[in-house]
Amino acid sequence: MYSTGTKADAKAGAKAVGSSTGVKVEAFGLDAGAAADGAGETKKRRKKGRKGKRKLPPCPGGSSGLVAEPVSLLDAAEAVDDHPLSLAAGSKFKAAHENSAMSTEILKDIARTCPELAFFQAHEPVNHYAALHAILLVYARLNPGIGYVQGMNELVALLYYVCFHEQPNQPRLVESDTFFCFMALMGEIRDNFCQSLDSTDSGVVSHCHALHAALAAADPILSQHLDDMGLNPQFYAFRWLTLLLSQEFDFPDVLRLWDSLFADPLRFEFMEHFASAMVLALRPILLEPATDFAFALQMLQNYPRDVPFAHVFALAVQLRDGMYEPPAPSSPRGNTSLLAAAADAAASASPALAAFFTRARDRISSAVASAIPERDQ
Repeated sequence: MYSTGTKADAKAGAKAVGSSTGVKVEAFGLDAGAAADGAGETKKRRKKGRKGKRKLPPCPGGSSGLVAEPVSLLDAAEAVDDHPLSLAAGSKFKAAHENSAMSTEILKDIARTCPELAFFQAHEPVNHYAALHAILLVYARLNPGIGYVQGMNELVALLYYVCFHEQPNQPRLVESDTFFCFMALMGEIRDNFCQSLDSTDSGVVSHCHALHAALAAADPILSQHLDDMGLNPQFYAFRWLTLLLSQEFDFPDVLRLWDSLFADPLRFEFMEHFASAMVLALRPILLEPATDFAFALQMLQNYPRDVPFAHVFALAVQLRDGMYEPPAPSSPRGNTSLLAAAADAAASASPALAAFFTRARDRISSAVASAIPERDQ
């Protein structure tokens, strides 16, 4: 209920402090004389109030004698709407729920990042996984149009590893430097992570078409053979191009590849050459008569780690410089397969490559043997 003192009394005695919803009166300094002079007037006003039975509106700031400005209806509506289950665009609770869901998704992928490296498994003195999580979460919140997409953890892990070994005693600087590098990298390849742009000129499907054209120009026979099998680059090269081959080779080899990519102004053209070289390195396997669609697709999707990286890199450089020449068509002699011939040819130049072709021949033979049903005895 409002105080009924005179304006002069209120002005002389009230001391107020603003609050979030109204006005809070701390003290009244009315002296005895002022109270006595206003006693008669006070009684008259009270009697008049009882006769009219007039109810005054509640004071927004409590039961003080000062009337505060009413709370805006729009502000009140927003305050009521921002509850834990609110779906309003500006709700802080909604943003908190989105952050929590995104954080959980990132943590699931972070736990599977580079499990073969002891560096990322160590949590003391620096928790590297926590740093990766913070970087990805901040990036996703600053770029809501892209958010977080599975595979970004592989990219940021490589950048973090390099930055940490440059300044291992300054983890905070490592985290900020990695974030800056990741932002710069995503500025060039972010369209690969946006599904709505897949079929545009800057999307990943366009890069797959460019890979197909580069492979056809380098080796028409192999390219036509893959087309006859129905083996489109989109079936196996989607991850290659999106994640910059971060999952196809061993960690040191990927660092070597990225060093060449980032040092080359035409880095993404070299990326197409390198992806083409990966297919060309498997040429004897893919052209083997016993190789069917399923085996070839499995080989390309799960690229063999025992393919010598130096051999693939050399092929990519030859493609970039226009020095690559596909092997001349030839028929294997007698019972000698294409893989056996390739192994014999590579024996002197690259023993590791020859050993890989020999193992591939044995794998194909085992796959063919298991596919042939046993004859009834």
